[in-house]
Amino acid sequence: MATDFYTVLVASGFVLDRVIADGKWHRVKTTDKLKHRNGAYLMRVDGQAGFFKNWATDQDFNTWRAEGEVTPSQRLRNEAQAAANRQREAKYQADQIRAMRAVWHGLPLLRGGHPYIQGKGLDMRGCSNLRVDGDLLVIPVTRDGLVMSIQTISPDGEKRFYTGCPVKGGVYLMDRPSAVLTCFVEGFATGLAVYQSIHQCRVVVCFDSGNLVEVAKYYQGRGLGVVCADNDWQTAIRIGTNPGLIAGQKAAESMGCGMAYPEDIEGSDWADAIAEFGEDARRWVSRKIMGKALPFRRKETA
Repeated sequence: MATDFYTVLVASGFVLDRVIADGKWHRVKTTDKLKHRNGAYLMRVDGQAGFFKNWATDQDFNTWRAEGEVTPSQRLRNEAQAAANRQREAKYQADQIRAMRAVWHGLPLLRGGHPYIQGKGLDMRGCSNLRVDGDLLVIPVTRDGLVMSIQTISPDGEKRFYTGCPVKGGVYLMDRPSAVLTCFVEGFATGLAVYQSIHQCRVVVCFDSGNLVEVAKYYQGRGLGVVCADNDWQTAIRIGTNPGLIAGQKAAESMGCGMAYPEDIEGSDWADAIAEFGEDARRWVSRKIMGKALPFRRKETA
């Protein structure tokens, strides 16, 4: 019996309720790293092939193919089904965005701190546009000034995006009118750590390594820029590659700016560095990042 793509993904540890056959990459959680979206899959619109990878454990992409020959009549049926799938997914996404925005606008603003922020040794600077839903911290994911999704973070650090809403290309911006340096980071806590360490910077939170690369494709920077990458050295020991540094380098090359990453720490990001280094941590973070800042020089594409 042929094994369908959904069954293969679930058996590989992917956490998802359905497979979207639209020829696009989708990031999902995996059972080995439930706080991150380390899984990525793509299914062709005709449903005949799929590709997937767990960025934390797989060195290469895996391939799935449907069994059997595809007849002309089956191909026509597949194309019609693919068109119907695209229409259904577009409507589903539009409905989810409307529902998410209604939730977002009904939430109260964050006041007086949050256990997740306090647990990271950070304060409220950079948190002016955050909201709360019970004990959940709620962060807007925006593009072109519009809220396209929200991320919730529990007091113990569990992160979730609103189901069905797009995150690709979305950011959370911590801005300053006098900023002369723009810093790009993966996660929210990392962004706070950088923002609170460098008083003359703005911070662009991209939420994960894959989206960091996506944001870099369209971001038009001015002045100085630096990608403050995660150093996934523990992952590199397991699989031989460092996803945080690879994504950071791609993003920096795309925008023509600098890249900095924390070294000689037990954790992987700049928030971990502050937690580990104690009193002098913020000066250390500022010095390391500022030393790698470069003027934006976006590469021209043919």
